[in-house]
This record gives sequence, C-alpha cells and structure tokens, in this order.
Amino acid sequence: MHLTVGYFIPTHGQVGADLASLKKASKTLDRMLAAKGVDVDTVVLDFKTARKRANAPRKPTSAG
Repeated sequence: MHLTVGYFIPTHGQVGADLASLKKASKTLDRMLAAKGVDVDTVVLDFKTARKRANAPRKPTSAG
C-alpha cells in the first residue's frame, strides 16, 4: 500500500496567495477523507508502525 502523508511546496514571492491555496487544498483533503470515512489518527498510526518496521534492525539469517 502506498500512502502520501505529507508534501513540500516551495514558495517564492506570493506567500499570501500560496498560503491561501494550501489552506483551501487542506480543507478539500479533509472533506475527501471524511467522505471516504478515513480516520486520520489511524492512518498516522499505520504510517508510524510501518516506518518503525522498515527502520528496525534486521536479524541476521544463518545460511545453512
């Protein structure tokens, strides 16, 4: 499963307009998540769990 958790939008110059656009996009995303019944806290927990698993030291396997 692929999940976008966040994104970076570089801004140059039109900070006010960029911030307004980002706020509008955030509200749209909130409405879309609510319409699909997505619980944001669950998504965050799933992401943290997956990241911990991916970053966990791997046990060496014995050949043989």
